[in-house]
Amino acid sequence: MKAGIIGMLEDRRTVKMGNAATAMQKHIRRIYAERAYAIQKKAVLRFQAVFRMCQCLKMGEYLRRERASTKLQTRVRTFNARKQYLENRRNVVTLQKRKSNYSIYNKDSLLCVDIRGHLARLSFRDSMQQIAVSKIQKAIRAKSERDRYNAIQRIAIWSQTKWRAKVAR
Repeated sequence: MKAGIIGMLEDRRTVKMGNAATAMQKHIRRIYAERAYAIQKKAVLRFQAVFRMCQCLKMGEYLRRERASTKLQTRVRTFNARKQYLENRRNVVTLQKRKSNYSIYNKDSLLCVDIRGHLARLSFRDSMQQIAVSKIQKAIRAKSERDRYNAIQRIAIWSQTKWRAKVAR
């Protein structure tokens, strides 16, 4: 072989060896970079999980406190409403007791009539009259609506009859 050819082959071999070494270094760097990335990603995910867990714990504590305060407010309102109801009831009973002590005397037979019973009978009679009035009004409204419906139906039938007679010609 000629002296120039050996040098040229050596140069080619050096270039190929350099390219192969560069490719190997590139792959090894990639592997190390992937490993470092995976470690960083795992660390970031762990940090995010811990952070979210802390947020959930804070939110859970907030919700527990809010629920507890809502229950407390409900119980306080219930207590106050019951207290007011019992006071109103006591006042009504006292008033009814005072009213029942007064009597209406029938001048003819001096019969004592309890005011509460009398008022209850009046209230019952009024409610019965109201029910009767409502039933009468309902019957009248039903009759008028039925008449209105029948009139509309008669007009519709009449107009359809006229139209069909016109089309049949």
